Amino acid sequence: MIEEVRSDAFLQPSHKSLYKKLKLAKAQNINRPLPQWIRLRTGNTIRDVTGDVPSLTSKRERSICSQDKAQG
Repeated sequence: MIEEVRSDAFLQPSHKSLYKKLKLAKAQNINRPLPQWIRLRTGNTIRDVTGDVPSLTSKRERSICSQDKAQG
């Protein structure tokens, strides 16, 4: 009886929304090894551009932040 219940549990699909499936699929595509031709092209210098890059923040955001610092 217990074995029957366990086998039925493995047959049921997991309940994920389409949004969650798409998000997981995108993350899975991003998380892959670097192609070897990129290493050859760049001379094995790979830079990781993650996190907050100050040059990419908008001018408006910088002005708002500077105003907040001046007031506080």
